[in-house]
Amino acid sequence: MQDSDLLEILVQYLYKEKDRIKHEIDILREKHPEITSEQREIINQISIKEDYLASITRDSIDKYQYYWASLKQHDRRPCPFCFISRHDSQCFLKPLPGNNKVDVIKCEICKRKFYLPNDIK
Repeated sequence: MQDSDLLEILVQYLYKEKDRIKHEIDILREKHPEITSEQREIINQISIKEDYLASITRDSIDKYQYYWASLKQHDRRPCPFCFISRHDSQCFLKPLPGNNKVDVIKCEICKRKFYLPNDIK
């Protein structure tokens, strides 16, 4: 798989994650119960997700793409989520066994898996 194709797929994961988090925040807001302890937990969950959502910006994605482009061919590639949310370029992706249709890579830190079609040329 071309390096530029891999980058494009990982950036799409970021945009999908942003949409997923927005949806989760909306669901948590709808579950706002009357019970105080549950209320505090829901508010805390919303706050954590809002902070994470705020970190996935066009600027942070541009920085990830810029950093990616600065890497040499054999440099290890950083996880897009750790790079953006943890500001950590040392969270590396490692290949896992795939199959003849999909390659799999996994972040060594956050353990997130990325499924990459291996028919991209």
